Amino acid sequence: KMNNRLKILLIEKGLRQKKVSELIGVTETTLSLWTNNKTQPSAGSLMKLMSILDCTPEDIYGQS
Repeated sequence: KMNNRLKILLIEKGLRQKKVSELIGVTETTLSLWTNNKTQPSAGSLMKLMSILDCTPEDIYGQS
C-alpha cells in the first residue's frame, strides 16, 4: 500500500490531481482512489506516475 505517500509526493511537487490524472490518462476519481489507498495503479500507470513525479517505487510505496 501507498500509505498516503502518493498524496504527499503530489503536494511536495506542487502538482494537482487533475493535471496528473490527465497526464496519466485516468480519471481524477481513479487518481483519488490511489491517493486514498482504495485501489492500486496498474504497472503502466505506476510507470507514468514515477515519470511525472520523478520518483522511484520506494518513494511511492516506502521501504518494505
